[in-house]
Amino acid sequence: MQTNVSAPEDLSEHSQKCFLNPEYTFDNFVKGKNNEFATAAAISISNRPGAQYNPIILYGGVGLRKTHLMQAIGNQIKADNPHMKVMYVSGPEFTTNFVQSIRMNKAHEFERYYKSLDMLIVDDVQFLEGKESTQDSFFQIFNSLYQLKKQIVLSCDKPPHQLEGLEERLITRFQW
Repeated sequence: MQTNVSAPEDLSEHSQKCFLNPEYTFDNFVKGKNNEFATAAAISISNRPGAQYNPIILYGGVGLRKTHLMQAIGNQIKADNPHMKVMYVSGPEFTTNFVQSIRMNKAHEFERYYKSLDMLIVDDVQFLEGKESTQDSFFQIFNSLYQLKKQIVLSCDKPPHQLEGLEERLITRFQW
């Protein structure tokens, strides 16, 4: 069974594919010395979303189970608070959805939907590099969610300060 958290149908059919994999939980996450802090932070977030470690960015190389940990946060929050609007989306999917919303002349609806979330999880945020319009929209969404104390969880393949082609204002926020 998949937990489907989607945008309004008329925004993007790709948004219908944004889901949390129910197999990614804290119970079956492999904990080790290298991920102790990240795991503790993730559990803390799932207990009190938006209260601390907000935003959080998990970074590291391929195969370190960042996606599993991010989705475990979302799955735990949905289990404990089924009313909460949680969105998991990859960086490429976010970009595709944004571009489609522009083509459909629905960029404002796109942003309004994302700003209505209780938690936004974006995997592989490095895919926003070099995409100025997408970055601007993401910046507006990020600021809105942050000001409302909504949880933001991001992953990246390297530390934020090493991202090239990403606006300084986003890098600064990622480093919060």
